[in-house]
Amino acid sequence: AGKPIVVTKFAGARDLVEDGKTGLLVDIKDSATFAQKMLYMFEHPDEAKAMGIAASERIEKVFGDNRNIGRVIEMWERTAKL
Repeated sequence: AGKPIVVTKFAGARDLVEDGKTGLLVDIKDSATFAQKMLYMFEHPDEAKAMGIAASERIEKVFGDNRNIGRVIEMWERTAKL
């Protein structure tokens, strides 16, 4: 959606979000830092917008053009053969 994000450092987020470039990462259960990072996004709209655009480009590169559909189909076909 091209929006900036603040997320906790769970497995999926660490794989997709580059801290400071495509969003902001925060340690799990660190609500104070999470709030600070959210405020940072509001206080730095140009930087937040740039992160949102970079994140959108990253997601398009990784998931665009149905790149993963073939892998999902292959997985289901292998599973069905078991």
